[in-house]
Amino acid sequence: MDLPELDEMIIRELRLRDLSRCVRVSKKWHQVFVPFLWRDLSSLSYHKNYALASGQAFVKLILEDYHLEQQHQKLLEDAHGEQQTLSPTIPPPRRLATYCQWIQLLPHAEFLHSHVSALCSARRRLRARDPTAPAVPAEGDIMRQLYKQCPNIEVDHWVVHTKFIIEEDILKTVAEYVVPLIRHLHIGLTLYDHEIPAWRIKYLLSHCSSTLEELTLEARISYSEMETEYHQPEPRPWTKFKRLNLLKYLSDPCPEAFWDWLWSRCGAVEQLKVKRALSIRQSLAKGIVAHMPNLNKIRLKDCVSEDTEAILSTTHQGWKEVIIKHGNTYPLFTTHLLKHSVMLERLILYDVCGLTDKDRVQLLACCPNLREFSDIHPARSSDQSTPGFDAKFFIDQDLHTGSLKSWMCETSLKVLKISLNGIPRPDVLEERVDEDYPGHGRVMQSQVYDRLARFTNLETLWLGGNSGLKVFSCLEMSLESGLDRISGLKNLKELKVSHMKARIGEQETKWMIEQWPNLRVIYGIMEGRDKKAVKSLQQHHPKITLK
Repeated sequence: MDLPELDEMIIRELRLRDLSRCVRVSKKWHQVFVPFLWRDLSSLSYHKNYALASGQAFVKLILEDYHLEQQHQKLLEDAHGEQQTLSPTIPPPRRLATYCQWIQLLPHAEFLHSHVSALCSARRRLRARDPTAPAVPAEGDIMRQLYKQCPNIEVDHWVVHTKFIIEEDILKTVAEYVVPLIRHLHIGLTLYDHEIPAWRIKYLLSHCSSTLEELTLEARISYSEMETEYHQPEPRPWTKFKRLNLLKYLSDPCPEAFWDWLWSRCGAVEQLKVKRALSIRQSLAKGIVAHMPNLNKIRLKDCVSEDTEAILSTTHQGWKEVIIKHGNTYPLFTTHLLKHSVMLERLILYDVCGLTDKDRVQLLACCPNLREFSDIHPARSSDQSTPGFDAKFFIDQDLHTGSLKSWMCETSLKVLKISLNGIPRPDVLEERVDEDYPGHGRVMQSQVYDRLARFTNLETLWLGGNSGLKVFSCLEMSLESGLDRISGLKNLKELKVSHMKARIGEQETKWMIEQWPNLRVIYGIMEGRDKKAVKSLQQHHPKITLK
């Protein structure tokens, strides 16, 4: 216990229950372990087995501390009234005050509040039966007592449900003591939450400090003529506020004054995430133009074409990242994106209706700094109505010279996730695509390989989908079909061939290991492939993960 750095490395691996045992070993161990025992109390609310008992015990400790402080204050007032000498620097012995200096992470505020409410209700019932029992303080006073005693609290991510801040006493306490410490504030709702007046959220947000980095709004925000009677502090600049998430349940009609106030605080925002923006579409578009000069990353989900157009067409410096999930395009969609072709680095389009193969080719051909292009959802099964990428368009051959056209992203692209199809495969009986002439399928595969070979810095290559249905008109991924044409992808780390009618055998896997020295993950290799190939990889190359 003489090397603090080593002590901390060891102690961080211990559970809360282990730390409580170490504290009781000796006086020296007690001195070393107590700060670590009290540093992180957030786990009290995560362990189902003892969350109830630990929560009740902790709240009783807070209540005991509150009563002791009230007694001390009364003694000071009495001594002052009687002009007696009583040193205010010697408070009564209080365990919470002793240990709070080390607390950095507390259990979730709603977890604490639920136990405070239960304890207060029990004490009120006791006082109703026995009037001599101690008076029961307000729930907000107990919560305030805890936060006042913990000067070193850190709040990284805090989710507050709207029903929690409906209570005015709790709203004041949370706003005064918790909100200024938060890095990521998430105002959400449960299934049965009602609308919350916009002024309540504004009151909460007005207490945020420069530590705020991310804000998520997922609440039914209602318009209300009534303004808060509470004093709202002068808003402090949110200099670190980089990410704004506007999710569903944003109500209609939209409280314009609230949104205008929020947009005015977004001068440092760089990333915006929007889900179902119908009710705030126009207000948000104006807010981006007027107050978000640094915005360069946009994520849209479940947005209709009008939402997408209104938001994509408003930016100051251009889009570096565009992610659209389950949305719709509009006539000028590709045109608006190509305006930012020099800036665009990341383009992800999941289940976007109206996106054509011609649009995909235009975007890939005209973005010199594009590092990632994806139209395959990584986790969810794709919509069967969303077509893959037709190989004829992906090849993008010059009709006059017969050579492949040059794409501006050929040296910058590192991640490519597409579902290629439309290749004639005479060896496949199911869902055959007829050849125009004998050997046409192999010629197309060679051209596709040649196109892929141009992405010399590629690290991730996905060619299969997540639809659950096999793609038969796909690349064979065999040496016989021209796989050796992409031997130059020396940086390749991840390959996905899931749901493809590929022909990867032992010879192909050996070739991949030799030609792609950085390969670490292969998806889809277990789907009925050559068992010898899979077994060989597992035995001789354990560093490569097979999924």
